[in-house]
Amino acid sequence: MAAKRISARARLADEALTPMMIERVARRILPRRNDYTPMDGVELLAECLRFGIRTRRQLASLLKRHRVALRAIDQGPLSPLDQRVYRAEYGNEFVAERIRRQYFFNIEGLIRIALEREFGEEYVAFYQGRNEAR
Repeated sequence: MAAKRISARARLADEALTPMMIERVARRILPRRNDYTPMDGVELLAECLRFGIRTRRQLASLLKRHRVALRAIDQGPLSPLDQRVYRAEYGNEFVAERIRRQYFFNIEGLIRIALEREFGEEYVAFYQGRNEAR
């Protein structure tokens, strides 16, 4: 019996995630305007692996599944708390521009929102615990 041939595309889709691959997949799927800060791919990789996202295909599927919701969240009004956090980190001009153009989250933030939507309270508890440990 001959071995089943696997296409190059399928092989690529099933490659193990790397920090660089996370960036490439996200940049291909998510809006370009959200790519305004460098990503911490190492930290995102650890989070993805923790929740079972291990391949390029799985990450792409997660982002595509939540793409419409991510866009709606990104374009929705920014809460006063988030505005204060963004103003402290990036300045008033940055926040005013984001409010005017109706987008707020960088690609890293959108990936985390997708993880939160997919894994719910489990991800929220993990993320809060990680931040408290810092």
